[in-house]
Amino acid sequence: MKHVILIDPLKKLILKKDSTLLFSKSLVDSKNDVFFLFREDFCISNIDSYIDVSVPTFETGSSSEITCVKLDQTKVKVTSDVCFHMRLEPPFDTNYLRVLWMLKFIQSKGARVINDPSGIMNFQEKIFPMEAQKTTPTAVIRSFEQFKVFAQNLPKEREFILKPLDLFQGLGVTKVDISKFSDIEFVKLSNDFGGLLIVQPYLKKIEHGEIRSTFYAGQEIGSILKTPPKGSFLANIAQGASYEKINLKPNVRDECKRAAKFLNEKGVPWVAFDLLDGKISEANTTCPGLIYETSVAHGENLADKIVELI
Repeated sequence: MKHVILIDPLKKLILKKDSTLLFSKSLVDSKNDVFFLFREDFCISNIDSYIDVSVPTFETGSSSEITCVKLDQTKVKVTSDVCFHMRLEPPFDTNYLRVLWMLKFIQSKGARVINDPSGIMNFQEKIFPMEAQKTTPTAVIRSFEQFKVFAQNLPKEREFILKPLDLFQGLGVTKVDISKFSDIEFVKLSNDFGGLLIVQPYLKKIEHGEIRSTFYAGQEIGSILKTPPKGSFLANIAQGASYEKINLKPNVRDECKRAAKFLNEKGVPWVAFDLLDGKISEANTTCPGLIYETSVAHGENLADKIVELI
C-alpha cells in the first residue's frame, strides 16, 4: 500500500524527535511506499485524480535519529490502494477544517484516511472527554458571567484553568484565581483565543505530573508521566516538562481502552489521552504526538508498533 503523509513544513519540525517523521521512517523501514503531502501542494479535482507529493529520503546519525530529510517531487494517483495520514498539527481553525473537507472527498475516491476526517470533526479533543461518566468538571464558556456560574457550582474551588478550545502544547493555558480575576481580563483572554474557552478547576496534582497514553486501534502503545518544571503547572514537554515511563493503573487503562475502542470504531484509531487524577482530560486525535519521547522512555521505537497494527 502507498502511504501519503499530510505533514507540516519540515522547517517547522524538530527532525530528530518529530512523531510524524519517526512514524514515516518506520513505514519506509517496513518497505512501504511513503510520500509527503504539504498543505500548499494539496488540491482536489473531480476530473484529475493525481496529487503532487514528495518522496522522502531519511538520513540518520549515529543514534539512528533523523538528521536530514531529502525530497524528490512526484505524483500519486488517488486509488483504493492509497492510505492518507492526517498529520497536520493544530490550531483547529478554518484552514484545518478545509483540509478535512478535502480529505472527505479523497475518501469518496476510495482512499483510506487515518484519522478519519469525520471522526476528527465529530470528537473534539477537549469536549469528547466531557462525555465520560467519571470526568473532571468542565465547561465551554464565552462570557465572564458563565465563568462565575460554573464556579458557583464548585464553591470549594477558587483557582481555575482557562484554555483555548483549539490550540495545543499548552499554548494559552492560564491559571486564575476567580476572586482576583476581572471581567476585563476574561474578555481579553477570550478575544485572544477566538471567543470560546474551556474552564476546569485547578487540580494541584498537576504539579506532580500528567500522564500521556497513546493508543492505536484500541491497543495501548505506551504511556509516560510528564512532570512540569518546578514552579510551573504546565505538564507539556514543549513547555519544559520532564518525562518518564509509567504503567497505567488497571482502572485507568480500562477507561482509556473503552474510549479508544469507541473512537477506533468511528475511524479514529490513533489517539493520545492526557490523564490527570485518573481521568481523561484530553483525547488528542488531530495529530497525536510524543511518540519519540514515549519511545525513549520505553527503550523501543513505538512507531514500529503502530506500523504493525496498520
